[in-house]
Amino acid sequence: MRSVLVAFVVLAAVLATTDPVLGAARKVNLEEQVLYENYFRFSGAWNRGDPDGLVELYDEETDHFSADGRVAKGRTEVRELFADQLDTVYEGSRLTLTLDSLRFLSPEIALANGQFELVNVKGPSGRPLPPLRGLHTDIWVLSDGTWRVAASRTALPARMPTTRTARAETAAPDAQTAQAPVKTGPQ
Repeated sequence: MRSVLVAFVVLAAVLATTDPVLGAARKVNLEEQVLYENYFRFSGAWNRGDPDGLVELYDEETDHFSADGRVAKGRTEVRELFADQLDTVYEGSRLTLTLDSLRFLSPEIALANGQFELVNVKGPSGRPLPPLRGLHTDIWVLSDGTWRVAASRTALPARMPTTRTARAETAAPDAQTAQAPVKTGPQ
């Protein structure tokens, strides 16, 4: 317990003098620091398997679009979604969150973009899956002195052909591409 407290104090000191997103030595304002700490709290609650700790960070009228395609509206549904995830394929998983940008749209609204990685995820057969790496976008609102998530989106990026790749395949198809249709759905 003491080591967790020491780590938190060190983290708070670093956050007070360094921008965690850019890594640059600049003063992070109090509102930014609170939001960074909320991400620290979120990943801690996830890693403990604590849906109540997760949903504590969400607004009553929030909505959440999960990377698995599920949508939850309102704090109660979001809690149910997290509880279901943590009791099934994500049970025992470990979450790491990274913030790539944090922008204040107004003094009471912030937009955060970043990445996530989940390890120790199990497939339907119970066997471990490779780490899941994706993106998250969250809209935070300040209400009654507390920052809460008003909307959150997570996504697992799909590999898409680039425009340049698509043009090259169209301009000079080889015998294999000319005969085989391009598959765009699950393989």
